[in-house]
Amino acid sequence: MLSDFEAVVAALSTATSEHPAPAPTWGEIAVLGSGAQAWAYAAGFHGGGARVRWWVSRGEEAARIGASGISVRGGGPVGNYRVDPDADHAIRPIPWIDQAVAGADLVVVVGSLTHQRAVGMRLAGLLSEGQTVAISPGRTFGALEMAWWLRTGGSHQGVTLIELQSCPFSVSAVGTGQLRWSESAPAAALAAYPADRGEPARRSLAAFFPPMDLLPTVLHTSLTESSWSVVPAGILDGPMTRETPEELLPGAAPLPRPPVPSPEMESLLEALREERAAVAARWGVRAPQAPIGATASGSEGEVLRAAVLDGTAGSLVALCSAAALAAVPVPVTGSVVTLVSAMCGRDLRSEGRRLESLGWADADLDAVRRAVGRAGR
Repeated sequence: MLSDFEAVVAALSTATSEHPAPAPTWGEIAVLGSGAQAWAYAAGFHGGGARVRWWVSRGEEAARIGASGISVRGGGPVGNYRVDPDADHAIRPIPWIDQAVAGADLVVVVGSLTHQRAVGMRLAGLLSEGQTVAISPGRTFGALEMAWWLRTGGSHQGVTLIELQSCPFSVSAVGTGQLRWSESAPAAALAAYPADRGEPARRSLAAFFPPMDLLPTVLHTSLTESSWSVVPAGILDGPMTRETPEELLPGAAPLPRPPVPSPEMESLLEALREERAAVAARWGVRAPQAPIGATASGSEGEVLRAAVLDGTAGSLVALCSAAALAAVPVPVTGSVVTLVSAMCGRDLRSEGRRLESLGWADADLDAVRRAVGRAGR
């Protein structure tokens, strides 16, 4: 009887090709998610000439946007994009996920950790050989978790997974369906699962968005990503410490928030960065000197709160799991997980991504690296 780890490896080995694949043609694309990032993906793919289906679990969002469409201003694919389920040359909202992904060349799962898990469970059994699933943002071990859901549902063979460290664009919502697109693209990277599908996918994605860096395996994207870097901002200078607005005397103004991280925040960031680099090195991954992307210390309210929870459960907890498998101590990371859990009244260590819950508990490091991709270096 196969162990969980052996079953995962057996499933992945059937999906690994012997020769580099050509860049796939992504003519039919399904975007699964809500909010500004999902709108941006839909507009970017549609503006690049693909036929886009958009599935969102809350149908009222698509209904609200349908009347006015998606509007992009600033940089990127500037224009107005029609959202209509019955129009051929429009972004088509689809109410059923099975219809949205059927026959799609690329399926983009964009959103929170909770959303990605819910979609992963529903995708199991719906995908077929030759389809590609992109997880954005992948945080830490996003592709491994998606592979687990697909394998348990029987949809692993011949499906390529792409883990994006972050979106290949920077946008903000200025209204329902209205986007302000930054002129400058953020530094971002991707990797594929199996590893040899990465370069073809990178070339295909570059037809729609600014080119992203390609990393050897999803271990590299996972252990060098920076979604965790918002957590200190939430603990020290964000809504995790300010449930309600400050009460001020009449005529008084709130103190301005510093435009740069405080020394205390920098110290915590550096400690977390050093522990992550130590774990990455044990896994054979060289971590960058500074995290890719930027902290969200300027974000407000529920946006930052959600980012803190996802950064903890989807990145810091996952790193603790990788550290345990590698026998590397991470006391600061573990303490931050405990602190955020206590502040929000949840057990994020149990809720978060953990290798042991994805079939890797009985594996050693070299075996995991071999299973993730032959480029384990």
